[in-house]
Amino acid sequence: MIVFCMRFFFLVLFLIANQDAIAFKAFFKQYQEHPRALKKADCSICHFNKRGGGKLQAIGIDFAEAEYNITQEIIDKYPEKFRK
Repeated sequence: MIVFCMRFFFLVLFLIANQDAIAFKAFFKQYQEHPRALKKADCSICHFNKRGGGKLQAIGIDFAEAEYNITQEIIDKYPEKFRK
């Protein structure tokens, strides 16, 4: 029974950890599909870490506050993150 509980615990932990990674990939994909997205970009568009996760830059915070939408306000505020 203990082995089953430990396996279940690690399965749940694995699923929770991967859920965040999937969400981050979805947000980056949303950026990549934007018509004004920079061609050579990585997760450092929003995060300090180029692989994603961890502390957000100001644009990442604004993106989250905009309910994960790339708004015209974000484009205007961070022109260096978008093509003209």
